[in-house]
Amino acid sequence: MFTNVLAFEAKRMLRNFPPLFFGLAFPVMVLAIFGGIYGNDPSEQFDGLGTVDVSVPAYVGLVVAVAGLMSFPLGMVEYRSRGFLRRLRATPARPGQFLTAQVLINVAICAGGTILLIVVGMLAYGLNPPAHLAAFVGIALLAAAAMFGIGMVIASLAPASRPRSSSPTSSTSR
Repeated sequence: MFTNVLAFEAKRMLRNFPPLFFGLAFPVMVLAIFGGIYGNDPSEQFDGLGTVDVSVPAYVGLVVAVAGLMSFPLGMVEYRSRGFLRRLRATPARPGQFLTAQVLINVAICAGGTILLIVVGMLAYGLNPPAHLAAFVGIALLAAAAMFGIGMVIASLAPASRPRSSSPTSSTSR
């Protein structure tokens, strides 16, 4: 059952342009713009590192923030506002499976965006690998956990994905 839920969420995400754009393409575009402007020449200001070397970790943070603070909460709020999670009670699927699938799909976008960003940085700008790879990975995972935690809080507190429009009542139209 969970594989079906995961496949459904993957298809749903592939049809959703903003999370894919801001999680995969936008950070690479920002890297291309600022890498093209500043390059990656070693600088005393950055202790011998280049501008791209010090910027890519921030762009990784951007990828994680987009997934954790935008994509994930909006998907859960949409489900809740449409009554989707409540209607799941009549099916063998459970809301926890959809929550888990949402997290896994968004983590996959984070991983894909991070890998794409690092590969483009290495190929196009000579990005130097982090001096402490384990620390970089650990910090990225902690940042992802924090962003997804905040995203869960946002999803639980947000009333609806779209503001409800009040019905037009006009005293002149009778």
